Amino acid sequence: MNKHAFNAYLSEVKSFFGTEWFQLECDKAGDIPDPRKTHPMIYYWIQTDNYINKKKPTPSLDLKPKYEMLSVFELAQYTRMVAKAEVCNLAGNVLKVTVQELFQHRLRIPSQAHYYSALYEMQIASLYIRKGYLVRFIEDTQKHPEFVVKINGEEIYVECKRIDKRQLDRADENTLSQLYNKIESLLITKNLGVLIVCDGEIYNEDDWMLKKIKELIDVGVSAKVEHVDGYSFKLFSASLRVHISADHNANQFAYDQNMIFLEQQVKESFSDSMQIIPQFAGKLVTEPSGARYSELQGCFAVALRSPPNLISGIKKMISKASSQLPKKGIGIVYVACPPYDASEEETKEFWRQIHKESDSANRINAVVITGVVEEDNSFSHISIVKVSEKYNKPLPHDFQVLPLLDRCALKF
Repeated sequence: MNKHAFNAYLSEVKSFFGTEWFQLECDKAGDIPDPRKTHPMIYYWIQTDNYINKKKPTPSLDLKPKYEMLSVFELAQYTRMVAKAEVCNLAGNVLKVTVQELFQHRLRIPSQAHYYSALYEMQIASLYIRKGYLVRFIEDTQKHPEFVVKINGEEIYVECKRIDKRQLDRADENTLSQLYNKIESLLITKNLGVLIVCDGEIYNEDDWMLKKIKELIDVGVSAKVEHVDGYSFKLFSASLRVHISADHNANQFAYDQNMIFLEQQVKESFSDSMQIIPQFAGKLVTEPSGARYSELQGCFAVALRSPPNLISGIKKMISKASSQLPKKGIGIVYVACPPYDASEEETKEFWRQIHKESDSANRINAVVITGVVEEDNSFSHISIVKVSEKYNKPLPHDFQVLPLLDRCALKF
């Protein structure tokens, strides 16, 4: 991939979102965007632009923004493809709305869930556009499917769903922020880290969790791990000093090193596959010699212990998708699932639920389960197609249910 081609992708992505809005968001994010507070594509775009156009010193090999570049490249491919589609209402009337206008609002929402849902719809629609089918996006998708495929006078409605990795809800995030604010000075004073491991619900009635954390801090690092009512608390020394070379983006490098340190703390006492939501207290130090260091002063984090419940999740997704498809029409449901290291028993139950829900739903002709494999320089999509044997209206003779098998790869 040469510089000229990638700059074309950067330009196309910016234009698709809206140049004025995009530039305002980039200015707000700054030269060193915080990935936790920045719109996903704004973050990917800035990191890629800085690297491609060498706006910062060339980073070392292990700091190439590979994931970010792949994300920009992938979105640009799909925006090019969906531009060929039309927009209609549920009655099938073509509207004076462009695909770009339809997606701009949804893509701009500063939420990873919203962004990746919109991207997923573009990915699936692109399958049918590439195949040569006539695709029309449906304007109102709150209660209706995402798009319709027309072939030989028949209409096939497509609904797309995503089961995201488990996330804390806003109330839990507020609770954790309040806890952190109350103990930050204590952590810095004693150079300590506190890790809370739980199933995903933060219960802090009567400030019991704050009291428990302060109790552990008072005892000191001799109190390694304590289990209370399904919660686990780990206290550890948060002393970490890392040299920052001239090639490093100081804030990002410090954050990455702190995360590696925190992940090791999780791995030592629990599983190493948890989702970690961190808060770091630290500072950047420049010595008289000019050498720069990142010093971690304190740390507070929650790690989600349980994997997402895909079994109940898939059941709800198929049921909801069925309600959004037109009655007596032809409907296909795509569901994107996150990686899940399931047992053989769980896998069987997962597919049993898919068969049960899709066969009992009288609006679904086929269900396609998709996933993505992230490798060093690529995203590879995988799919399994399940066509209902009980649906009384067959798929059109010349129509094929398409699996998502795209591969997005870059050579460095």
